[in-house]
Amino acid sequence: MRKLVSLVVVLFAFGCGDLVVKNPGDLASDDDTNQANNQVANNNTVTTGNNSTTNPPPNSNNNTTIPPDNNANNTDPPPLMCTSPEMLCGDACLNVTNDNNNCGACNNACPSGSSCVASDCVCDGGGELCDGACVDTTNSNAHCGACNNPCGGGMICLNSACVENTEVAAVLQATNMHRSTPTDCGQYGVLPAVPPLQGDENLHIAAQVHADDMATNNFFSHTGSDGSSFSQRIARTAFQGSPVGENIAGGGNEAAGVVQRWVDSDGHCRNLMSSRATKLGVGFQRGGQYGTMWVQVFGN
Repeated sequence: MRKLVSLVVVLFAFGCGDLVVKNPGDLASDDDTNQANNQVANNNTVTTGNNSTTNPPPNSNNNTTIPPDNNANNTDPPPLMCTSPEMLCGDACLNVTNDNNNCGACNNACPSGSSCVASDCVCDGGGELCDGACVDTTNSNAHCGACNNPCGGGMICLNSACVENTEVAAVLQATNMHRSTPTDCGQYGVLPAVPPLQGDENLHIAAQVHADDMATNNFFSHTGSDGSSFSQRIARTAFQGSPVGENIAGGGNEAAGVVQRWVDSDGHCRNLMSSRATKLGVGFQRGGQYGTMWVQVFGN
C-alpha cells in the first residue's frame, strides 16, 4: 500500500509539467491590478506550459513604421499648362501677343495711347514710345528723330532734324529793342530802359519744353500738363541762376508782332522790361489750338 502511494506522488510530481509552484510572496502580489507591473519588473517573462516568450513593455517605442495610405485623396490640382503664345500670369493663361496689360510678358502694361501688337506696345496714332509716352519724333525737341535725342538751345526739331530756331533769335532781338528805351506798361507806368538780355541755353530748353507741351497737348497755360510751374521747369535744367518770369502767346507767325502783343499787355510788359532779368530763353512750336506757341522765360 505504501508503495502504491509513493508511486502516485511521483507521477503527480513529474507527470504534470504544467504546474508551477510559487512561493507565498509571489502569490500575494500576483493580482489583476499589479500583473502588468510584475511583468515589467520580471523582464516581461511569461511562463505558459513549457514555452517562455518575452513581450515588449506596453509603453515602449518600437519605431513601428506605418505604411503610406495609397488610397489618400490628393486635393492639389494638377499644374496649369499653357500653350504658346500663352503665358502663365498668376493663375491664368494669357495671350501676351495682344494683351494690353501683359504685353510680351506678365504685368507689362502698354501706356495710354498705345496697344499691344505682336508682343510690342505700339502707339495708336503713330509715333514712338519714349519714356513711357507716345511721341511724334518728327517735331519733338526732346526726342528729335529718335527717343532721347534732344535739340539744344536755339534749335528746333523740324522733320526729325534739329535746325536753328530763327524765331528764337528774332524774339530776343525784338525784346532787346523794346528794353533799350522807356516803355509804357499801362498800370505799371512807364518803365525805364534796361540793359539787353543775353540768350541762355538752359532757359531756352525750359521755354521750348513748355512750347512743345502746349502744342502737343493742345492747351494754353503757364501750368504744364504735368502740373509744373515755369520755375520748376527751369529747375529741371542746369541753369544756375534764379527764375524771374514767363510770358506765353498763342498764334502769329512773326516774332516782332508777338513781342509787340506782349508789350501791349501790362503784366507781360512788366516782365519784358524787368531790371531783375538778365537772361532770356525762348521757345517756339507749331501746333496746338492757336497754330503756334511762343514762350519767353526770364532769369538772372
